[in-house]
Amino acid sequence: MERKLEKAFETISVQKERMEHELNVGHEIQMGLVPLIFPAYPNHKEFNLHGFIKPAKELGGDFYDYGFVDDEHFFFCIGDVSDKGVASALFMAVTKTLFKHNIAQHKSISQVMSDINNEISFENTSNMFVTLFGGIMNIKTGAITYTNAGHNPTLIRRKNGELEKLTDLHGPVIGAMEGLNYREGKTTLIKGDVILMFTDGITEAKNISKEMYSDAKLEQLFSENEYTSPQNLVHSIADSVAEFAGEAEQSDDITMLAIEYIGVSDEDRIDEFVIKITNDINEIGKVTQTFKEFSTKHELAKTDTGKFNIVFDEILNNIINYGYQDDLIHYIEIQVELYGNHLNVKVIDDGEQFNPLNIPPPDVTLDLNERELGGLGIHMVKKFMDQAFYAYRDKKNILTLVKHINKKQ
Repeated sequence: MERKLEKAFETISVQKERMEHELNVGHEIQMGLVPLIFPAYPNHKEFNLHGFIKPAKELGGDFYDYGFVDDEHFFFCIGDVSDKGVASALFMAVTKTLFKHNIAQHKSISQVMSDINNEISFENTSNMFVTLFGGIMNIKTGAITYTNAGHNPTLIRRKNGELEKLTDLHGPVIGAMEGLNYREGKTTLIKGDVILMFTDGITEAKNISKEMYSDAKLEQLFSENEYTSPQNLVHSIADSVAEFAGEAEQSDDITMLAIEYIGVSDEDRIDEFVIKITNDINEIGKVTQTFKEFSTKHELAKTDTGKFNIVFDEILNNIINYGYQDDLIHYIEIQVELYGNHLNVKVIDDGEQFNPLNIPPPDVTLDLNERELGGLGIHMVKKFMDQAFYAYRDKKNILTLVKHINKKQ
């Protein structure tokens, strides 16, 4: 009997260790889905951000995410999945993936939410849901469109110290019912404003006396103290919550995302030019010559100038040779803008809808006669540029290229 008990305890111990190992691996995978490297975009001076997440268990349901839709528009979101554990972690991963996929299609934030809700609600046998707040910010103007799907209010601390709460709800929680049309709100940040998104794991954190941290305490902390950066802000709040909770067990995930808007100053906006050419191969030289003069004027490094000339030649050749199915005259517009240490280039054409960034890179390990045709040129373009975005709007292809430039050595 004693031997049987020993074996039973051994089996339980082994299973427990295995479960703990799997939970730890799951925790690492889940945390790998949330961006944790800061500063996130050191070459972008228009804004600064910082995120914080502390799951209550090995696997939680909170998340945040952010990224560029194109060179001017930046998305962000924060969500809180009902329940905790493995199921909520999987639900979180699906929601985050759907958000990123839909936002990449250049949809409005309200349409993104509506589409995610339809996907999540379809055959949602688990009856789980997620509160979700998402927005799109124009980094040059500070204009934000946002949608709140059952999430707690987001806070904005204005430059003058005034606190603003985005209290409007634009629809219920995600996953409740198919066919809902979410609405959206608008606000604008100016230089020095900070927007703070958070989950209720902060405001509903409890101490050993079962008292809640509360919205009022968070708002007071946010509005009455000075913070040197979004990082300083979120960690100050996390420390305040921890001090308040004391020895009480953390019962919910604690998650925050803070963005400070800095904007683009007139001093940063150095110069720009726009040139239009027809769909004639011989016109490409006008673009490279104009850019060469622009480059000389601003003393850009010859290596950067050379890379852009290759890029212009590749992109414009592709548009002219393959973008049009008629013999009519079409116009291609090239916009070049230099501000700070960024060089932004937009190539706009009314040819057939086509995203060149989707072309897979060539297999350079194969011999030349074994490789499939195409792909090398656009592969070079992506290699030369720091960022590249594609959009199709108003029946026009818009390819945006961003390069962090250097001055002549």
